[in-house]
Amino acid sequence: MDCQSPAPTKTPYLTAATGLLLALALLIPACDLVQSREYDDSARDDDGVLYYEDNCPNTANADQADQDGDNVGDACDVCPGIADSGADSDGDGVGDACDNCVDAFNPDQANSSADDFGDACDADRDGVLDVEDNCPTTANSDQADADSDSFGDACDNCVEVANEDQANSDDDGFGDACDNCVNFSSDDQTDADADQIGDVCADFSDNDYDGDGVGNDADNCPTTANEDQADGDEDGVGDACDNCAEDANPDQANSDNDSVGDACDNCPGVDNDDQANADEDSEDDVGGDACS
Repeated sequence: MDCQSPAPTKTPYLTAATGLLLALALLIPACDLVQSREYDDSARDDDGVLYYEDNCPNTANADQADQDGDNVGDACDVCPGIADSGADSDGDGVGDACDNCVDAFNPDQANSSADDFGDACDADRDGVLDVEDNCPTTANSDQADADSDSFGDACDNCVEVANEDQANSDDDGFGDACDNCVNFSSDDQTDADADQIGDVCADFSDNDYDGDGVGNDADNCPTTANEDQADGDEDGVGDACDNCAEDANPDQANSDNDSVGDACDNCPGVDNDDQANADEDSEDDVGGDACS
């Protein structure tokens, strides 16, 4: 019987020449890629400086100027003259380290008064930030506040009487707390007879300015309604308007202009409306917390 053997199977193999060609084929694109990364700057800022060496890779700056030496070029540095972290809280393009209004957007950095703060955060140009200014729209660099009510004297409608609400019923420039004609608009606070009722409204008060049913001449609080006329300390000043309701003080003296008269104030020379006195039971107690 004639049996033929099957044809031998050919095993593929690489010759040295074929391997070299394959290696070259793989190498050439890789070289092209490296060249593209190192030398082709066209996809970035076109300033001729290699991307990985450029201190402003996305902003053209062929001179690579960096006056503050922070490795960020002047052309893209938010504070080109100050080495900083690059923080820009308000996003106005000016870094916090050199921004004259860190929390207010003001890319133009306008500063009419040439002080430390820009116009955007110092509306009255007095050198005090609006958020800290006790008169944000009225210039008062000294921040004087005689009655300690958080409103500076320059804009307080009752400079010597604490009135944090600045209530002004008649819109005349004088707050209700110190206006002797609360319901009658007038810039004249003259009170010839010292009865706490201004001359300009005396004729309009119907003899009962506070409307409590007690005539002004007999009322122990002529500008504060108190129909019962209670006067616990019998000093002639009704409890409703007495700054020391339990201590007789007809003169109502109040040296520190808080809400408590000298006769009963535990710190008569210091404005302390709360009269706090943590050690009031101590033998060494000599006054309120504000003056101890």
